[in-house]
Amino acid sequence: MRSEDSPKYYPAFAFEETSEKPNQDSNSEYNFAVDGFISYHRFNIKEEITWTKFYCTEIVRGYANSWIRNHKGLTLSEWIDALKMVGYVAPVRAVPGRSLDGTRCRRCLSEIETLPHILGFCPYSEALRNIRHHAVRSMLAEALKEVGFTAHQEVQGLATQGSVRRIDIIAIKNNSAYILDPTIRFETHADQPHEVDSEKKRIYEPTIPFYKDKYSLSHIDVIGLMVGARGTIPCFFANKCKNLGLTHIIVKEIAINALKGSIQILRNHLYGSDNGNFKLS
Repeated sequence: MRSEDSPKYYPAFAFEETSEKPNQDSNSEYNFAVDGFISYHRFNIKEEITWTKFYCTEIVRGYANSWIRNHKGLTLSEWIDALKMVGYVAPVRAVPGRSLDGTRCRRCLSEIETLPHILGFCPYSEALRNIRHHAVRSMLAEALKEVGFTAHQEVQGLATQGSVRRIDIIAIKNNSAYILDPTIRFETHADQPHEVDSEKKRIYEPTIPFYKDKYSLSHIDVIGLMVGARGTIPCFFANKCKNLGLTHIIVKEIAINALKGSIQILRNHLYGSDNGNFKLS
């Protein structure tokens, strides 16, 4: 999917404005409220105080996305940038009024500078995207070891057609194993986690005979695990982690780690040196 075709708002997080001051100590369906945040950044013309209520929809696992109602694990400035990404008001050129130099990406000029383009496509921050992915992969592998799996990372293998493919993680326990491929994607629609899982199955299921023979296994499942680029942990991801015996704590840590990586990518794109890891030829 081209980034400019991606919708500007993913329904995993929702918000609404109200003139009524919320009770932040209540245990209502709303997880977070902040004074005038979206109004200020989206319009910057309202003088009256408004409140914006954020809440998780049924698409995501609320406990794993609790960062949205506090900044535990994030600095205050990181938290503010994260909320801007969730509300799609980060200062990218595609946002009306943010640029006098057009809407093309300031780094690669190949696409409209949207948040999905910056976090998932722009070659200027390719190295940082790899770092973000590798950090999540390593966290998941180490967590699997702590619950009794033997976990190997970046194992090269052969598909049945003879092509070479490298898996992120193979987690082995007893005579069975899981091939796990954590993938960070910009959140676009509710079925996306299941589509990512199907995509990874198509890619890596042809390698199952190779890894069965390599590790003397009787059964292997392939699971594609999507983590949202804006810190979203889908229910699909959380439920698979639960089945693997991983705790809520590690799932929350993965969400924060992916989010911090995205914040670094955004800041590097907006404010980094022109001598970045990508240059126009």
